[in-house]
Amino acid sequence: MSISNIAGVVRRHAATQPDKTALVYGDEEVTFAELDSRSSRTANAMAAAGVGHGDHVGFLDKNCMEFFDFLFGAAKLGAVHAGINWRLAPREITGVVNDAEIKLLIVGEEYVPILDEIAGDLNTVEKILVVGGHESHQSFEEWRDSHPDTDPGGGAQRNDTVFLLYSSGTTGFPKGVMIPNDAFMELKKMCSPMWGFDGDSVNLVNLPMFHIGGVGWSCLGLYNGNTSIVARDNIPQLLVDLTVNHRVSNAFLVPVLLQFMLTVPGVEDADFSALRTIVYGGSPISEEVLNQSIEVLGCEFAGAYGLTESCNGVTTLFPDEHDPGGPYAYRMLSVGRPHPNVELKIVDPVSTEELATDDVGEIWLRSPQLMSGYWKNPEATAETVNAEGWMRTGDAGSVDADGFVYIRDRIKDMIISGGENIYPAEVENALMEHPGVADVAVIGVPSAKWGETPRAVIVAAGDEAPTEAEIIEFCRSRIAHYKCPTSVGTIDVIPRNPSGKILKGDLRDMYLASQG
Repeated sequence: MSISNIAGVVRRHAATQPDKTALVYGDEEVTFAELDSRSSRTANAMAAAGVGHGDHVGFLDKNCMEFFDFLFGAAKLGAVHAGINWRLAPREITGVVNDAEIKLLIVGEEYVPILDEIAGDLNTVEKILVVGGHESHQSFEEWRDSHPDTDPGGGAQRNDTVFLLYSSGTTGFPKGVMIPNDAFMELKKMCSPMWGFDGDSVNLVNLPMFHIGGVGWSCLGLYNGNTSIVARDNIPQLLVDLTVNHRVSNAFLVPVLLQFMLTVPGVEDADFSALRTIVYGGSPISEEVLNQSIEVLGCEFAGAYGLTESCNGVTTLFPDEHDPGGPYAYRMLSVGRPHPNVELKIVDPVSTEELATDDVGEIWLRSPQLMSGYWKNPEATAETVNAEGWMRTGDAGSVDADGFVYIRDRIKDMIISGGENIYPAEVENALMEHPGVADVAVIGVPSAKWGETPRAVIVAAGDEAPTEAEIIEFCRSRIAHYKCPTSVGTIDVIPRNPSGKILKGDLRDMYLASQG
């Protein structure tokens, strides 16, 4: 039985290895046969509530066991999972639910206060279920279990939308990215061997499921028939404990999580012997964090680059291309080379002319695993994907003579100071080598003389932060003076979105507010 859609994942493994554990969440374990039964009950309950092929359904909660009933239940009807970012404010969640035209909404107990605040403003929702129950809404478990576990037999076809995932929205209201079935499944087939999966893998699932990195990674492990260890929260100590106690072999971690896991007391002595491959990506990683992670965790590392609009990974820096301290160590600053099904080129963002080797411009992609467009937004779709199928990523990068891709920064985050282009990620990478810096972000701030100049915002590694002069001098010892910050501020926590990308707009707003 080949797997051609998401529903086929649970159907195949329930048929071939019914008693194997599919999911572990806290003390609860579910086999593939049980997941198949639970998701069929959920599908039949959805159908009874009027949900059909192509309808949009939503789940508002952190990672939990019930999410997978929802995910595969919707898949067995060919319904569309519309991701809802639980980190948003109530008004923003209302906006996403209404924009996505969600018909059925499942809410976790933790988010009942938000539900109570917004329920009257949800324009398209016809039925609300609450995990654990609610005085005004039916319990999800009771609703699910009141229906038969016969498989309804539906599922997505080739170009059907399977996910409607909202972009992180660092600038204005997020756009709904339509992920087609074949594009999503293409990634599972392509990346399984490249990222170290086989039938015996034990997969750590920790990123939020409204994010392509979370739902995509969870489906990748289940696609391969693996046991998945589900983490509700990205607490560094919890991630270390789950990895050690469950003998995790595969994990996808954004750089900031690797950075924080390295600070867990006793991590150097933890037993990571079962770890085989860690894929990292979602945001830039510093040399310091990557080298230390390789040393402490002792497994193979693969760097990946992708976007929601590309169904996640389009390049990989393979484990054997990591060369700490060796002649090719510089390649560890890259995100590897494009996958076989991906065309990539560097383009001048103004003239749209293709640039030469090592020139920095905007990264453009063409691949069968791209989105089909933005939901109800043909203008934004046309601005992002041209008539030839090339997609503008908004990321600044370059490609070297050997085909390795280097991400410089977001085009919009680039600082232009006195006519010179400065990429914050390069400055951040240099400053992360300072022993007194636990985390850092670099933003452009107004300058009467230069137009704008770099400002470093640091999180101190100890009780006392390094001085502004010390930070600037340290940076000047590593990169060109014009790239270095002209001012330095401190903060307790760098604001980030769920994929670990720094919310530089928030930092700029804080700075401008402080200047009046």
